[in-house]
Amino acid sequence: MVDYIPSDWPAGDGEMAERVRRLDWSQTPLGASADWPTSLRVATRLLLNTRHPMFIWWGRELTQIYNDAYRDTMGSERHPAALGQAGAETWAEIWDVIGPQITDVMAGGPATWHEDQLVPVTRHGELQAVWWTYSFSPIDEASAPKGVGGVMVICRDVTAEHLAKEAAVASARRLQEFGEASTDVLWIRDAETLNWTYLTPAFETIYGMPRDEALAGNNYSNWLDLIVPEDRDRARSIIGRVVDGERITFEYRVQRPRDGAIRWLRNTDFPIHDAEGRVVAIGGVGHDATREKQIEETLRTSEAELQLMVGELQHRTRNLIGVVGTIMRQVVASSASLADFRGRFTERLEALSRVQGLFSRKGDETIGMGDVVRLELDALGADLSSDRVRIEGDAVALRKSAVQTLSLALHELATNAVKYGALYADRGSLVVRWNEYSDETGKQRLQLVWTETGIETEIEETLGPMREGGYGRRLIEEALPYTLKAKTTYALGRNRLDCTIDMPLDR
Repeated sequence: MVDYIPSDWPAGDGEMAERVRRLDWSQTPLGASADWPTSLRVATRLLLNTRHPMFIWWGRELTQIYNDAYRDTMGSERHPAALGQAGAETWAEIWDVIGPQITDVMAGGPATWHEDQLVPVTRHGELQAVWWTYSFSPIDEASAPKGVGGVMVICRDVTAEHLAKEAAVASARRLQEFGEASTDVLWIRDAETLNWTYLTPAFETIYGMPRDEALAGNNYSNWLDLIVPEDRDRARSIIGRVVDGERITFEYRVQRPRDGAIRWLRNTDFPIHDAEGRVVAIGGVGHDATREKQIEETLRTSEAELQLMVGELQHRTRNLIGVVGTIMRQVVASSASLADFRGRFTERLEALSRVQGLFSRKGDETIGMGDVVRLELDALGADLSSDRVRIEGDAVALRKSAVQTLSLALHELATNAVKYGALYADRGSLVVRWNEYSDETGKQRLQLVWTETGIETEIEETLGPMREGGYGRRLIEEALPYTLKAKTTYALGRNRLDCTIDMPLDR
């Protein structure tokens, strides 16, 4: 029985179907298509009616048949001449690669699979490096040697994917090289689990924890545990916003488990998208900003101290002129002669000068607490030998950095006492006491108590520098806590003033 072959065989609308119909196959090793075995006709029909790139080698000469999808990979050098041509003639340049593979299948071997294989071919006038993924499958034919009449090739040009993969690998390698050398910590998190998948060595230096330990288990939770409690919720919230697609730079603090040190981190976190635009990972660059924060804090403190000193210089200059005038009037009123005035006035000016001299001492010299109190009162004309003035305290040494601010406050208190307070009226008295003690942490502190009794409250409340909102009050209640970390109180009662200054002794 002879198989029926339609006149329009093989059916199909493509270019290659038309070429197969028109080619005089009797001039090829395959002979007239009407005489082809059924297996070859079925394979050809299948080949011509699919959009997968497919190719047939048939018979001893490995005569070629291919479809439209395969045609696009051949270049003008082979298409359309390759149709009906022997394989070894068409692919001479790569036959040493594919020839043995085809021969094994034709000899009855199993089908083969070749993934992402480099098979350079000449296309459009130049030799191109082309990567292919392809399979060689036997086409059964009982009358053929070994029962295999030919080989069906299903292939795909994967050059673009291969080059993209190589570029990605190279990019990852460059990233790793950069990350390994960077003093900042670079990392990548899985967008779903939020666990790190990549972490650079700088993590160990900044966080004080080995990388392998940081990457173990639920490392997202472990990372959150390193963050100080005050910053933890904000860090967690920001990571969530990055997963939603935001790019955020933020700062937070961690406590290193190795030494307990607090470090400031400045992180820039960003989403990483796949080809469809979905966030599949988040990346980050963490910079140790601890030193910068320390410098910023030092600059803020220095600026505040500078502003304080400039303001105090202006204020103190005005005060100094006023004090000189007050001293002069007091000495004039109590002097018996010009010579007596000259001697006593000179003594007061010298005492006032000694107070100003505290600020010109060398930075590493200490100043006694008692010296500061006595010099300030003496300079303002207070009679330190009088029963109205009592000064009591331990021999406490102060650094110049503390004296520069503390003496300003004592100057305001002393000025106030002389001009408006206890030493203004004949019946008032002043007691200044201080002592050094250890707090609950074992650190040394100084507590000074300034007490005035017998004052005229109305004058104190309305005229003195220690009135509500006055410079002296602000100096004690605002400047001392800020610059010396002091705790202060100021209470003006009926005919009485109590002020305390409790500050750390930084030696």
